[in-house]
Amino acid sequence: MDELVRWLGAQLDEDEYLAKDAIDLPGGDGRWQYVETRGGDHKVIDSLGYTVTGHYDDDAHPWACEPHIARHDPARVLRETDAKRRTLLRCGEEMFSGIPRLVHFAKQTVREMAAVYEDRPGYEAALAAFE
Repeated sequence: MDELVRWLGAQLDEDEYLAKDAIDLPGGDGRWQYVETRGGDHKVIDSLGYTVTGHYDDDAHPWACEPHIARHDPARVLRETDAKRRTLLRCGEEMFSGIPRLVHFAKQTVREMAAVYEDRPGYEAALAAFE
């Protein structure tokens, strides 16, 4: 039963590591913002004003993805991983409660949280080992 919980914790560790790595400038807080430049181009900048991403040629991916990129900035990812860790901890506690309804709910919650990472290595094995 613990295999999926451990595997999911490792996925959260990876997300947290990458988010922290994206805040690589001293003084940055990981918050990104979508902006339109004077020339009509669009880009995402970090809290220090540095360009994270921008599209300046006709062959680039449509700029419409940049609001999405800005919304999922490192600061948000860190808040999400923290919230998911707390939920995972509570689920782990409830799985050992012995109360069938709570055990079932906790297991379902862990399965649903893990489904987000189904494209990552080890997902199928961890899910199969989860009772």
